[in-house]
Amino acid sequence: MKRVALYCRVSTTDQTCDNQLRDLRDYCRARGWEQVTEYVDQGISGTRERRPALDGMMAEVKARRVDVVVVAAFDRFVVTLMSSSSVCASRSTRARRWARQCSRSSPPSPSLSAA
Repeated sequence: MKRVALYCRVSTTDQTCDNQLRDLRDYCRARGWEQVTEYVDQGISGTRERRPALDGMMAEVKARRVDVVVVAAFDRFVVTLMSSSSVCASRSTRARRWARQCSRSSPPSPSLSAA
């Protein structure tokens, strides 16, 4: 059974992650992924290096307690080129698979799969 982490983020406290979470839950359900943990950063800019939920999720990835990470869009996860490089370096050695949920207008497709 795959151990899945969902990561959602919104930049302001006026926004909600409800739509992201609904779509990501549907994405996981469609793949039969049942062991899912949700990590949500509400009101935290993607440019911040430290984000509580992201930090917690990455600790689980590094400890190899997560097999798949699913995000609504890559910019919810990383915003800058520097953070993208850091995540990709971590991804290649610690996570087995990273998936991205596409918008509802396009079919969902996993991406960023690790070998």
